[in-house]
Amino acid sequence: MDIPLVLFKGGTGNDIAWRLYGNIGRDELLHKALTARPQKVDAAECNGQLFVNSSGIGFDGEVVRSGKTIRRIGGHLGYLLVVLRKILSFREPIFGIATETAGYSEKFLLVAVNNSSRTGGGFLVTPNASITDGRLDMLLCKPLGFWKRLRYLPVIEKGKHLQLPFIIHSLEKEVTVTASRELYAHLDGELIYAKRFHFKVLPGALTIKW
Repeated sequence: MDIPLVLFKGGTGNDIAWRLYGNIGRDELLHKALTARPQKVDAAECNGQLFVNSSGIGFDGEVVRSGKTIRRIGGHLGYLLVVLRKILSFREPIFGIATETAGYSEKFLLVAVNNSSRTGGGFLVTPNASITDGRLDMLLCKPLGFWKRLRYLPVIEKGKHLQLPFIIHSLEKEVTVTASRELYAHLDGELIYAKRFHFKVLPGALTIKW
């Protein structure tokens, strides 16, 4: 039986709940749970594990690995403080990335394969991502020096980065990422550790009232 879901805010970022419902309060969300029409929403899979919102390999994985700080401070501020700390120390690994139409073999600072637009409680990493288009948004950021990392962090936070020359963005059904070493990655904030990551979209996999 295809039972429709309703998502309530309860995590540190609540990004998929924000994408579905915006900033509505609990009473209005309860009203939606009772009255809204169920709609199909895409999901995604990486190495056989389901996720709905976002993923990140390498840099993002190391940020989420510092989850104690994020949880202690809370939400977007905690995530931002960890990002600033990791900017100082993270070194870009070499990635091999294959899609249906392109391939890359080089160092990247950011490797994200997302189903929705926001991550980290407020970072619009893939600002145009749709949860109903049957595609995943792949976002790659080429290596940046320390000062450029600081300069462009607020640009990425606001989702104004897609046309920058060091950004690669595309819509994909499947993406395979192979790293030069085993890396941490996150799927909706859940850590995995691997050297190869295979992503695929699951069109209309969930039914949600929103």
